[in-house]
Amino acid sequence: MKIREYAPGVPCWVDLATPDLEASKAFYGELFGWEARTSPDPNAGRYTFFVQDGREVAAAAPMMGEGEPPAWSCYVSVCDATETARVVEKLGGKVLAAPMEVLGQGTLAVLSDPDGAAFSVWQPDTFAGAGLVNEPNSFCWSELATRDPQGARRFYPQVFGWGEQTSAYGESTYTEFSVGRRTIGGMMALDAEMPPAVPSHWLVYFAVADAKATALKARDLGATQLMPLMEIEIGPSGRERQDSPSGRERQSGRFTTLADPQGANFAVIQLTGA
Repeated sequence: MKIREYAPGVPCWVDLATPDLEASKAFYGELFGWEARTSPDPNAGRYTFFVQDGREVAAAAPMMGEGEPPAWSCYVSVCDATETARVVEKLGGKVLAAPMEVLGQGTLAVLSDPDGAAFSVWQPDTFAGAGLVNEPNSFCWSELATRDPQGARRFYPQVFGWGEQTSAYGESTYTEFSVGRRTIGGMMALDAEMPPAVPSHWLVYFAVADAKATALKARDLGATQLMPLMEIEIGPSGRERQDSPSGRERQSGRFTTLADPQGANFAVIQLTGA
């Protein structure tokens, strides 16, 4: 689906901070068939758009801060990045990068929730976000793994106006966040067996046509598969599609989590039927 604009509170963009931009361009180009277009503007810091079918689907850039880990970041569309940053601080979160205007395209801020999970917000001007979502090899879902799910269920609705619905998920629970009647992201408790060094974090999902084939190809290209392929039943409109109708239809899905050769984690998911 081609997207021209995003409602406030809807995830709208993803980008990668990498220690080796050229290697990342090669890896994701081979894995997803993306074309890499690096900005010639010296003020853009080699920011590189990944393009599919002529539409921007994601981006990558060199890591800027010392000690910064390789990571995919998810951006949420907002009306006022400065006000959002103020609310985040008021609620106990942090401003990691103050709101800054980006080459006339919009205003960016990097924030974290009170438990330390980082996320970004985007106040659009001439650039609204991804031009293609929910299709194979494009962004389709973001998911929070947190040590404080109760706190997150309080924090994010106050920041973004999200609704939330929590359901049983195996021996734990899964929370779906929503804007209006559309589910736009999820949350689960970070596994208690995870070492303390693993922080609360957001994970970016990309839709694929064949999760098994994608995982095998990623491994051949130097990625690490972090978990075996899993089959899940997916809720009404979230992990399926950000743009789905408000009906409560369910689907099955197959997904896995990977670490790219530079160490950035991401997930791929294949929807396998309605």
